[in-house]
Amino acid sequence: MRRSTAGAAAAAIGAATAVTALVIGATTGSAATGESSAYAVAASGLIPLEPQQLVSSDGTQTNSSELIKIPENDLLTARVLGTDAGDNMAAAEVADVTVGGQLNASVIEATCEGTSGQTTIVGLEIPGEDFEQRIQPEPNTEVIPGQLESVAKITLNQQVKNDDGSFTVNGVVVDLVDGTQEVIVSSATCAADGGADDGGADDGGADGGADGGADGGADGGADGGADGGADGGPSATKPAPITTGLPVTG
Repeated sequence: MRRSTAGAAAAAIGAATAVTALVIGATTGSAATGESSAYAVAASGLIPLEPQQLVSSDGTQTNSSELIKIPENDLLTARVLGTDAGDNMAAAEVADVTVGGQLNASVIEATCEGTSGQTTIVGLEIPGEDFEQRIQPEPNTEVIPGQLESVAKITLNQQVKNDDGSFTVNGVVVDLVDGTQEVIVSSATCAADGGADDGGADDGGADGGADGGADGGADGGADGGADGGADGGPSATKPAPITTGLPVTG
């Protein structure tokens, strides 16, 4: 049992390491309006792994990566089906994934469009857990296998709102409980919404309405007074008071 637990812990550390790099790269990235980025896998911590097949776009065109096999490393094995980044949209799809010997999946895909996104996983296998053949997990679904409870945790469909307002979807994240290693598989980041300009337009409309109302009221009052004075002329008699019964309005 001790030998088995030690082996599981070592495997979890390896998996967590890979996930850390991916997550950190995704959650700390930034994007301006229309910009986007995606990468296949990454890791940070005890064993770093640069984001693989990283692509980005300024929003004027769509950039894509070619199908490749992830370079050999001690954290994970995987095959990149593709990464794409375009006008405020991004996607990453990775196949034949094995992380730390504890997580296997046929396909892991993460996508985003604006501030929404999702993860699709096919053939997910985690010791002690049962999954349907094809799943789309709820955002930030945490899985903690019993034998790794004090060592690592796995997050499916991690969704993060970054400090700059951009939005990131990480398909699968494996990290060590002590925070020393993390690995991410399939990451997509989309830019923040450009809603500030709409506010300006709305303010202009409000100002125009207020100014128009004020100017119209003033002009109407002035014209009415002038016309009334001219038409009444010298022959007008002093009017008698009329009681209308209507409330006075200001």
